[in-house]
Parts: sequence; structure tokens; C-alpha cells
Amino acid sequence: MKFLAMLFYKPLMPIFAGALLLCSITACEMPAGETTVEAPEPTDIWANLDRAIGDAPVVALGEPSHFLKGIHEFNVEMFKYLVENKGFRVFCFESFWQMEFLLQDFLNSDREDLNNLEKFYMNAFSSKESVELLRYIRQYNRIHPDDPLAVIGYQPEQPVSDTRAILDYLQNTDINWPAEIEALLNQTPTVTEDLQTDLDAVVFTSQRRKEGLPGAKEEEYEAVIGATDLLYQFLEENKTDLSQKLGEQEYTLLWQRTISLNAYGKYWMKELNKAFDPESTPEELENVTRAIYQKGDSIRAEIFLSTMNTRYKNKKAMIWMHNWHAAKRAELTGGDPQNGHPPFGTRSFGTQMREKIGSDYVVIASVVACPDCTYDRSLALEERFFEKFGQDTIMINLHNIPESCRDLPLDQGGTFWVQAGSSNFENVNPSLQFDALLYLPKSELTIR
Repeated sequence: MKFLAMLFYKPLMPIFAGALLLCSITACEMPAGETTVEAPEPTDIWANLDRAIGDAPVVALGEPSHFLKGIHEFNVEMFKYLVENKGFRVFCFESFWQMEFLLQDFLNSDREDLNNLEKFYMNAFSSKESVELLRYIRQYNRIHPDDPLAVIGYQPEQPVSDTRAILDYLQNTDINWPAEIEALLNQTPTVTEDLQTDLDAVVFTSQRRKEGLPGAKEEEYEAVIGATDLLYQFLEENKTDLSQKLGEQEYTLLWQRTISLNAYGKYWMKELNKAFDPESTPEELENVTRAIYQKGDSIRAEIFLSTMNTRYKNKKAMIWMHNWHAAKRAELTGGDPQNGHPPFGTRSFGTQMREKIGSDYVVIASVVACPDCTYDRSLALEERFFEKFGQDTIMINLHNIPESCRDLPLDQGGTFWVQAGSSNFENVNPSLQFDALLYLPKSELTIR
């Protein structure tokens, strides 16, 4: 269960992503009747990107591992291209959705670097390249104040932010909220331990684990679940009236807080306790891992879509996340839960986005070569790209593959190596999951 320990003993790593996984990609066979006559060569990166995206309003850049410097560098250039050529205005990190509000201070300042709390919210994406991205966004907004760029997140692992915000609604709005909600929230660690930030929650839970205690006591997670179940029911039953009193955006924000904290209570407090049980069987660990990944990605999709349909309505968004989370049919791939991979059959953010908005969701997956890494290369798809492209950076539009790439071959599955996680991701099925492939030569890590 080494990946679960990483969730609590390395606070600067993404809590939900935890184990640094990979699901990358080969290319797909071309649909019947489609021609390669005008397909750009793979070295023409922006032409392939442009054609793969088309007019889609949501595009995800997937990565095999967090902390890869090459991905961090490319990500900055890709967002600039999308802003200046495709009209994109929102950037979403695979991190806490509280960052939408927390980073406003930096974006409104002249500071050159992030403070420690801001770096925590950036998680694995905290790097000099990401700071460059934020500076670009800040400068763009000063030049275009009437058409600004925004930074958001979508992960629900932020119990302190959500609890404090909900309590603020309960205590400072002229609405007859059920009294039991506040009473239950006052029994949670956020209040009883006077936790001030989500970083405090990670440290607090980690200390419990180190002492051999469960990350959350039964009465604590039941209080969180009970309070948010009650609040969710109240919000649903009084939606019309509350939307009028609070306004659509504020109602949605409170609803997001509720489903976010509820998921945290049920999965990152209650279910993770089961995973840390030394008597858990491999089957039980697999079930817990699947439940946490699948529910987490379901809530991510709800938070992202509700954010884009209210606070950033009619805006185009780019998302930066792991390849597996981005994949449209990730349930067809998987890996060993002992290495932190979601088991086969687990539905990802991308799977659910495909079902909800269809072709409006586009995925650019990536693979990074690692020629001197030690791992099973028998089915390693990145080997094919390294042998063909070596030190070149390329992109292939999987809906219009050039003749020069037919010899890879691009229609065979296999495994991909998770460089930062030291394990293989199995049974990749790119023809069903992605729209384009970015290949990068070996990349150094942004951390040591």
C-alpha cells in the first residue's frame, strides 16, 4: 500500500492523484474514407494540435507522470497558443478547486514567486514553468481587463476550505438552514482541531497515520457525511428559492462545496481508513482504490462543468492532468493498485466528460521517452516513438495520420512507463481514448 502512504506523507503531492500514474497512447486507425493527403507531418506540432481540437471548447493535455519538466515547458506554450489562436480563456489544474480563489492574490500582485500555501495548492504543478504560466496570465489580464484569463482547479480534497465556507453561509445568510448541519460540522477536525488551511488537514491526517491511528475517526467522517447529506437535500428541495436569494453563481458555489466535502468524507476519510487496514486483502484494496478514483473523477467532472456553466459561461478551457484521468475510455486500461494505478474497469474524468459533452471534449495525451530507465520494454509503446523520433518533439493528430507514421505501427496497444512512479500502465487502448499524441524525448524531473 505504498501509494496510499504517499497521499499523507508527502503533502506537496496531489492527494487524489497520489501515486503518480500513467495511461498514455498510441494512435488510432483512420476512420473509413478518411485520407492522409493533407495530414501535417508530426514535426508540425501546432498544425496537428489545431486540427485535432477544431472548435472544441474543452481540451485536456494528459501527462504520463507529474513533475516532468518537458511537459511543464510544453504546457506553457500550448496554453499561450490556445489563448492567442483558439480563443481559450480558462486554465484548469489537476488540483484543489479552491485555487481559483486562492491564486487571485498572486494574479493581482507584482510578486515574482508563489508563497508556500500557494505552492501547496499548485501541488505537483508547482514549478518555475508554472509560475511563468501564471505570470503570462497576469500580464495578459492587465492588457485585456475586459476579457481576462482565469485559473481554476477541480479536485474535491479540500475539507478545511469547504467546511469553513459552508459554515460562513450558515452563519451569515438570512436563510433558515437546518440547525443539525452546523451542529454536525462543529464535530469535524476543521473545527475541533482549529485547522486553518487544507495543508493543515494533510499534516494533521499524516500525523495520525504516523502514530498508527486511522486518518479520521468514525464520529468525524460520519459528521462530515451527515452534515453534507442534509445540506445537499436542503439545497435540492429549495433550489428555486435559494437560487433567487443567493444568485445562481453563489447557489452553485455552495452546491459545489457540499458535493466536494461530502465526497471527501465518504472516500478520503471513510474509505481510505479501510485501505490502511493491515488486514485488507488485495481484493479489498482494489475495491477501495476503484471507488476512490471513480468517485473522485465523477465529482471532478461535476465541479468542472458547473464552474464552466456559471462563473465561466461560454469560455473555452484547457485542463492539465494525468493521461488516465483525461482518457475518454479509461475503464479499458488499468494497472496494479499496489502501485497506485486505478484497476481495470474504473471510469475516469474523461470517460464521464465524453458521455456528458461528447466531441466538445478533446484529449491530447503525451508520452515521454526514458531510454535509460529500467523496466519491462516488451510491450512498451514509448519504445516505438523513441526509435522513430529520437530527440524530436512531435505531435500526431490521431484522426488524420500522415503516411510517414504508418510504420510505427500506431494501431497496436501495449504498456506505458510511469517515470515518476516506476511502474507500467497496462492495456493502453489509444484508438478509443485520445485525439492526438504528443511525444517528448527524455525529460528531467522538476523535483529531486
